[in-house]
Amino acid sequence: RALVDSVQAPADLASRLHADYCLSGTIRKQGRSLRVTVQLTDVAFGKIIWADTHTVNERELELRRHDLIVKRVASKIGDMYGVLATAVLRQARRKPRERLTLCEAVLGNLRYQSQLADGMFTRAFHDAERAIAADPEFAWGWAALALLHIDNFVLSIDPRASDAADRALFCARQALRTDADCGLAHFSLGVYYLSQGNIEGVARSANAAVEASQGSPFETSGAGALFAMVGESGRSRTLLKRAVALNPRLPGWVHWAGAVNAWKVGDHASALEITQEFSMPGCFWDHLLRASAEIAMGETTDRKRSLNQAMNLRPQLSSQPQELVSRLIPDREVQKLIVDTVASSS
Repeated sequence: RALVDSVQAPADLASRLHADYCLSGTIRKQGRSLRVTVQLTDVAFGKIIWADTHTVNERELELRRHDLIVKRVASKIGDMYGVLATAVLRQARRKPRERLTLCEAVLGNLRYQSQLADGMFTRAFHDAERAIAADPEFAWGWAALALLHIDNFVLSIDPRASDAADRALFCARQALRTDADCGLAHFSLGVYYLSQGNIEGVARSANAAVEASQGSPFETSGAGALFAMVGESGRSRTLLKRAVALNPRLPGWVHWAGAVNAWKVGDHASALEITQEFSMPGCFWDHLLRASAEIAMGETTDRKRSLNQAMNLRPQLSSQPQELVSRLIPDREVQKLIVDTVASSS
């Protein structure tokens, strides 16, 4: 850390310190208010890649208001799907794979997690394995690998990987052995328990993820998604609303939880509306949940199109719908809604 005087430009100091990015800001008084401006600069190109402003009036000039601004800025920049991670990923895509740092290799997993498309899985998996091989004490790497293994099982990406769930459990435990406060590891463990129908384990992991997140939007949203799948709709909605407000860049599966929450209270119209926020066309669950919402609202033509897209992406749905659906959603009522949707295609 360094103190920057008013004469020296922060980006110049960052360059001398060999920093890649520089966070700087100004505070100006405007009448009875203060205007806070914050910006993140790519030092190499001298380009501002993100900026935000906050106005604080006289009645809000207390420490709590300042803390909220700091929290909002930190969440937007430093979250796993924040501005900084996005910038690092953009730079990493221009490098040969063998020149990626451990952090860049694992961050590549975020690109896959934002789409959950089969074609992106293999590279993300190999990059995470390479990061672990380079540093066996890299907790975040173990957690990312755990999440990839459990994705493989829950989404049935490679049915030949019969030990995917067991490998996920091993990797999540390795991550927590290295760092007991790794929020991504607690989330990964929660998805493992979800796939096994262990409701108590899901709730325990979701609570641990919230505690470890320290306000991180990604881990908060992950916990919210877990709570949705085990029927704790009220807590799920609270966490998801908080996370999305702090970081709108979160992956699309956050909205799956929103649809499930709506179904739990019988609000099929809201569930269908939420599907408009789905943004993962390469994942069969986007289309399957949309088809279920459409059939619940009597949209039979649209349902056929959505269901066909789901079946094309995951043909196993036609022969083992109950098994695939139960790996993500243990709630019997929601399961039945989705499985009946699949059955309606025959």
